[in-house]
Amino acid sequence: MIKNIPIIYPNELFYSFICRTYVRSGVGSSKEFTKLVFAKGTDQPKTGFINKLKNDFKSKLNKQLSDIDILSKHTVFNFYSRFLTKEEKEKAISEIINGKSSFNYLHTPVIKENTHLRYCSKCVEEDRNNYGEAYFHIEHQLEKVRVCVHHQCKLLGTKIFYGCKNQLILTPLEVCELENKVEEVPIDSIEFRFSKYIYEFLKYEFNVNSNVGFEKLLTDRLDDNYFLSARRERKNLDLIYEDLAKFYEGYELFSMSRRRLAAILRGIEYNTFDILLISFFEGIRADELCNLVNINSDKSEEFDKKVIKLYDDGNSYLKISQIMNVDKETVRKIIITKLCRLISGCIR
Repeated sequence: MIKNIPIIYPNELFYSFICRTYVRSGVGSSKEFTKLVFAKGTDQPKTGFINKLKNDFKSKLNKQLSDIDILSKHTVFNFYSRFLTKEEKEKAISEIINGKSSFNYLHTPVIKENTHLRYCSKCVEEDRNNYGEAYFHIEHQLEKVRVCVHHQCKLLGTKIFYGCKNQLILTPLEVCELENKVEEVPIDSIEFRFSKYIYEFLKYEFNVNSNVGFEKLLTDRLDDNYFLSARRERKNLDLIYEDLAKFYEGYELFSMSRRRLAAILRGIEYNTFDILLISFFEGIRADELCNLVNINSDKSEEFDKKVIKLYDDGNSYLKISQIMNVDKETVRKIIITKLCRLISGCIR
């Protein structure tokens, strides 16, 4: 049994906390320690998420943090679960806490072998001054984030793999070979500005009850010139993709395909990093994306209302089509649809 559990630090990766707990435990080996802490003692320590914990250890930990707080504040769960439905979030929480979750469920990226846990040398210095030791920060481990926005510098890599292939070794940051190296990143660069945007997004508290219809917001904020009709019925994906790629020109971590762009705008893919690429390109603030504030009503509905108003004012189909810059057939369909609804309502 682990008698003393340290305080978990602000934005500390749960893996980092487990490593520090191991060092303080006095247990001879990490293999013995995992048997005392993990429900399944042979589990590989997870770096981005959490392993299922033994009840006695979990009870002590819950005096500091609830299960939801552990997941949302000390793993990458908040980043990858933001665009799931309420039901999907609840299922993911239950499965992760009970050690059943597949990372694919959260649409996490495929972890490459050369991906390692990262740190900022200036954050290390600050942590030592504030807490007496350095630790791994969540925001430094997010997909494709290579910049510390606090200190405007490049992140440095350790030898600890990010993912589930970390053998049974628990290595706190202080035990790693650390470089005191600072490579500044221009604050006006796309890499820094986008990394800052990701960090702003991560700061918003996890809300299990939110059902974020991100595709509606992304479509709503597209300029009119990205549509093939004035009614905004069909998107010009080639033009959107061309401008998106141009916006991120020189940003080596941009790798979105046209197919994925189309899938995200239709709401059938949920890769958080790619959704953020699009929303940043469109000028959507992080708070809008997280809370869906200031979303206008459906613009096709607004268009239809204008057509109906012109018709009610006595304008002909031809005149309406000229004013609204659409063909007469579109005008006819909108008006016929309205008339059918009126007739249906009268019959009832």
